[in-house]
Amino acid sequence: MFSHKLDKTGELLLTGDLTLQNIKDVKDALLNAINKASAVTLNLDGVTDVDFSFLQLLRAAQKSCEIREKTLTLENVPKRYQELAEESGFAH
Repeated sequence: MFSHKLDKTGELLLTGDLTLQNIKDVKDALLNAINKASAVTLNLDGVTDVDFSFLQLLRAAQKSCEIREKTLTLENVPKRYQELAEESGFAH
C-alpha cells in the first residue's frame, strides 16, 4: 500500500511501500510535486519498505530537479533506504 500528500510548501509525505508494485504511483506523485514547487522535500517518515526501483526513481528525480534548477531534499530517511543505497552504490 502506498499513499502520499503534497502540501503547499512543497513537502511530499510518502507512506507505505516504495517498491516496484507502486513505483508508477510514486513517480506520478513525485513529478507532480516537482512541477508545482521550486523546492521539494520528500518526507519518508511513514515509509515501510523500499527497493531498487525507488532508488532509481529518486536518482532520476534528482537529475530532473538539477536541470530545472530546483532542489530535492530527503527527510526522515528509513534505515532500509540507507542500507539499500549503500549496498547498491547509490550512497556515494
